[in-house]
Amino acid sequence: MNGRNPIRLLAAIIVMMVAISHSVPAQEALTQQLRLAQTYERSGDLRNAARIYQELYAKRPESRIYFDGVARTLVGLQQYDALIPLVVERVEKEPSTDLAVLAGALSWKTGKTSEAERWWNKALDIGGNDEETYVALASVQSELLIPKLAIASYLKARERSGTTDAYASELAALYASTGDYRNGVREVIAEYRSSDDIQHARGKLSAFMLTPEGVSYVKTMLEHESATGVQGLRLKQWFYRETKDWPTALAITRELDAAGRQRGQELIQFADGARQDGQYDIALEAYGAVMEGRSNDPMTLTALYGYARTLEQRMRLSEGLSKDDARKILDRYGSIVKTAPTNPFAADALYHMAILTDEVMGDQDGARDILQRLINGFRGTQPAADGVLYLASLYVAAGQPEAATTLLKDLASLNIPSLADKRDVANFRRAELYFQQHRLDSALALYSAVSARPGSAAANDALDKLMLVQIAENDTALLWLYADAEALSARRKSVEAAAAFVRAADAANIAEIKDRCLYEAGVRYVAAGHDAEAVPVLQRLMERIPETIYGDRAMMLVAGIQERQGDRTGAIATLTNLLVQYPRSILLPEARERIRRLRGDA
Repeated sequence: MNGRNPIRLLAAIIVMMVAISHSVPAQEALTQQLRLAQTYERSGDLRNAARIYQELYAKRPESRIYFDGVARTLVGLQQYDALIPLVVERVEKEPSTDLAVLAGALSWKTGKTSEAERWWNKALDIGGNDEETYVALASVQSELLIPKLAIASYLKARERSGTTDAYASELAALYASTGDYRNGVREVIAEYRSSDDIQHARGKLSAFMLTPEGVSYVKTMLEHESATGVQGLRLKQWFYRETKDWPTALAITRELDAAGRQRGQELIQFADGARQDGQYDIALEAYGAVMEGRSNDPMTLTALYGYARTLEQRMRLSEGLSKDDARKILDRYGSIVKTAPTNPFAADALYHMAILTDEVMGDQDGARDILQRLINGFRGTQPAADGVLYLASLYVAAGQPEAATTLLKDLASLNIPSLADKRDVANFRRAELYFQQHRLDSALALYSAVSARPGSAAANDALDKLMLVQIAENDTALLWLYADAEALSARRKSVEAAAAFVRAADAANIAEIKDRCLYEAGVRYVAAGHDAEAVPVLQRLMERIPETIYGDRAMMLVAGIQERQGDRTGAIATLTNLLVQYPRSILLPEARERIRRLRGDA
């Protein structure tokens, strides 16, 4: 017997080696098939992927990897009826909550709602009615768009968790889908208390504020909200701003600023936002609140500058600025410069002082002095660069193009990265001066240089002028008529410039240039307040609608004239025609807004 043991052992080893020799290639084949199925699945070929997964599962029904592949692909192919028997068979052999939940989902998709609920109850039995199972159910029920069942499941999960605001985000979204703003708002506020995520809370509350009832309920809940610290006040501030209750929003902002010990920062931010929304009076009040009883600290200076800018914007928007209005604003800007002469706010104040002194006070010499002070004191900054461009335009208007060119060359020579766009504008303005002086080669060289920087603010203008020159290359006389009209405009002789553009239009045999000249003439007449002369010029242009590319802009000008003349009906008709004739115009948003305002809808 002992003599035969080695023989038996050897035989057993041989049998095992033979088995292994057959099983290793078989396993490698299965692995290759799995990789092929996964490749098909990743590429979106679910049909071939499903076929291979099913072949693999038939060979190894105990494999969860193969089963999951079958389930994923058949669900993707919406072959629910084919998948249900496989899921049922597996869950009966290996009871698990995820498989029972899946069986319920498939049953629901095939219209067997009672069967679905039976499977979901089975999932709860398997999971012992625990929190995790309820969450899995709620997630699937949400995906299946069964909000009532999903809500019930999340509420059960909340009970199991022992946390009063658990799953508040999910519940809020579900309540929103059912229109239940009462419960939804409660969930959002509960979640906000724990998360302090103001952006998330705003987005969720906005979904409940689509109806007057929803807005009213949000207001009620916020007013009864016990959180009076920074967290609660910030959400209330957002609500009152969103509902345009600006006085209450300002009152809340005062509380918020005090609660957070912001020393005016909250009020400044609120005032800036109100100014951007065109709420100038409330912005002035907020800026004023910062300045009350304060010394000249940085916040006070910020508020002082914001107050001056807002005051100017409000006055310009009303009936235009009078000289008395301008003096009040100039005093505000002047106090900034006096208080902090080297502060960046002082640079901005000087720039706006120069504009008011020129445009409203009519004092070009005074404006030049202010701009020179800005340029000398803040060289290399954005405000100073803007000051150079403005001062150059004043020199051109005064008939001193050489002085303007010197200024522009100096700005263009500054090798400061932040001023790259300003350098391009300076070179474009130089090119314009050369063009107006009939120095075409010099102008073209600069136009080309500026247009070579496509990211530049001036590049489009330079390309536009290059195209004009190219179109009129065989008609130099017409080109100089156009240049002379532009020169008159730069000299601020708007009426003379308009007449010169009309002469250029009459001389033009090229439709595009004729239309352009008529449009430019209309713009100058309107700017000069000569609406009577503008109308016939613009009507000539509108006769070529829709062929002309200037028709939408011409109609916008005509609508403005009609509105000033009290012809609201005519203005609405003109703007409506613009919408019809130029459906892709960039002026459409403005046209629609003006129509709403003229109709009294805005």
